[in-house]
Amino acid sequence: MTDHKEEIGNALRAARQAAGLSLKDIAGQIRIRPIYLQAIEAGQFELLPALPQTIGFTRAYARHLHVDVEEPLSHLGEEVHRDIEKADYSEPELPWTVSPRRLGYVGAGVVSGLALLALAVIDVGPPVSEIVAASDPNPVFVEPPAASSPVASARAGNTLVMKIEPVRPASAPVTAALASRPLVTAPAEFHDTTYRPEPVSAPGGNLSVSGSNSDLAAEEPAQAGAGAGDADFRFVTGSVYFRAKPDNAGAEIGVLDACEQVVFLGTDGTDYWREVRRADGTSGWVFRDYVAGDKPAVCS
Repeated sequence: MTDHKEEIGNALRAARQAAGLSLKDIAGQIRIRPIYLQAIEAGQFELLPALPQTIGFTRAYARHLHVDVEEPLSHLGEEVHRDIEKADYSEPELPWTVSPRRLGYVGAGVVSGLALLALAVIDVGPPVSEIVAASDPNPVFVEPPAASSPVASARAGNTLVMKIEPVRPASAPVTAALASRPLVTAPAEFHDTTYRPEPVSAPGGNLSVSGSNSDLAAEEPAQAGAGAGDADFRFVTGSVYFRAKPDNAGAEIGVLDACEQVVFLGTDGTDYWREVRRADGTSGWVFRDYVAGDKPAVCS
């Protein structure tokens, strides 16, 4: 920490304590959060929300307490301007939020729907007549009836005389063929296929296992699910850089997405930073204003 930062923080803290005011009192008057006023008094200007606001917050705090800190504030302004020139204010590229697994499910559903539609439109089965013929091992052949009744015509003088001969019924061969088939019936046989396991005895005792293993099977899921609720889940309130250490100068190891669910691991010594772990196992630090215990309303 440089000397001019300590000079600014000590002067403002002494003036506030001499006036008998708390950080909360001043925060309500100048509309600056108490956490930022505390960071100014501690000389931790890197904890302020943005570099351009460092000078503005500090000057407003000093004017409210009637403290002259313009000389050390000018040195702080030079540092801020150098940091602004080197800072990267480009918005991080947000990854596509649609997971590959969801895309796979959608693609499988589309392919299944097209296959069902093709089966409904295209009939790939054999004709019905072939199915009926194949299912009857002793088919009965029926002679087709005459196409029409024989008609005899003759002329008697100027009169046309029609003679109709009777047609023999065609059902007689069919009835005889069906009656000649022997009807064979056999009593139905039923077999008991219920599985009954034999008792199993332990080598050193009288332990026996019969019919159902439900008691042993019920213990395995209970042990497998133990510890599933130990993780402290939090939600990211906005897109923010994921850093390797609790400091704005820490290396950027990724970008946390708004509404992303992370696991809370702990805090740093100043209680301004939160250590969290992503779903892929990556751990890092993020400023505490970007982590909330409840799911934000914009994420519902």
